[in-house]
Amino acid sequence: MTTNSTTSADCTAYAAALPSVAKAAPCCQGKNSTGIFCDSSNTFITSVYVPHLPLGLCAPPPLTYPDCSILESFGLSGPVPPVFQNFSSLQTLDLRSNYLTGEIPSWLNNLKSLDYLDLSDNSLSGTIPSFLGSLKLTFCDLCCNKFTGTIPTSFSSSVSLTALSFAANELTGKVPDLSGLRKLNDLRLGNNFYDPQTVPTWLGNLPNLQALQFSSGQFYGPIPDNLGTLTGLTQLFMDNNNLTGPLPSSFANLKSLKTLQAKGNLLSGAIPTVCCQSSQMHLQTASPHAMQSRNRRTAPQHCRRQRLRRPAFRLVVSSVLLPVLWLL
Repeated sequence: MTTNSTTSADCTAYAAALPSVAKAAPCCQGKNSTGIFCDSSNTFITSVYVPHLPLGLCAPPPLTYPDCSILESFGLSGPVPPVFQNFSSLQTLDLRSNYLTGEIPSWLNNLKSLDYLDLSDNSLSGTIPSFLGSLKLTFCDLCCNKFTGTIPTSFSSSVSLTALSFAANELTGKVPDLSGLRKLNDLRLGNNFYDPQTVPTWLGNLPNLQALQFSSGQFYGPIPDNLGTLTGLTQLFMDNNNLTGPLPSSFANLKSLKTLQAKGNLLSGAIPTVCCQSSQMHLQTASPHAMQSRNRRTAPQHCRRQRLRRPAFRLVVSSVLLPVLWLL
């Protein structure tokens, strides 16, 4: 049952539910190895980070948390622990890279303060509940699981979202119109089993996009010209689809683009001048048979590309992004 307030006494219940944190320092003291953070009065639990470390196949590069180093390998298994439903002031729930199974629990809908949800790289299944689209989330990463069904249309109203990933699941149907999510800077849709569809033109209406991925999603036809209006784009993954024709000439406007992956399509023609600082490279075509043989769900060891980039205010990722162009 969800309580109206959460006090530091709930740390005892948390440790009992997750024995691997029992040896750690009390959670409401700012720094500890459990990844639990409280408000300034040490009264309310506001953030829970319980990733599986050492890093698994789908995990990002080594992480440094602002006030906490995660040192233990938690390896959570089974359903999402129900102890979290008692933390009514919870703002951040990060359970990535564990062994969680079952469906997304309905009690998450009671966490009205939640704005950061990371359930990526687990074995969660079932459909994605529509209530997730009604929460005031700014970050939602559901990639690298076994979710089925369609993407709920409720996400079309999640106007607070800045980062969203449905990648590397078993989703079907059509991708709903997300053009209202104008704060999005990172969107990952690919490596699912969508119904064949053209690349949505509404993608060009997301002015703040910096990373876009729709690889292996059974998208076909020409690439929308208005993708070239996304001048802040630094990463674009659209490989292993049925895309045809040339790269739009508007791609010459993508002067910030550092990573472009378009292999495994039926593209032709020259790369627009300025795009990726190359005017001499040409796309290679592939046979439909060869393309379709690769149009499958991404293997776990390739999940890194599906996962969202973590906001700087949540953690610091030490990495250098170099210009890369994958077309072959």
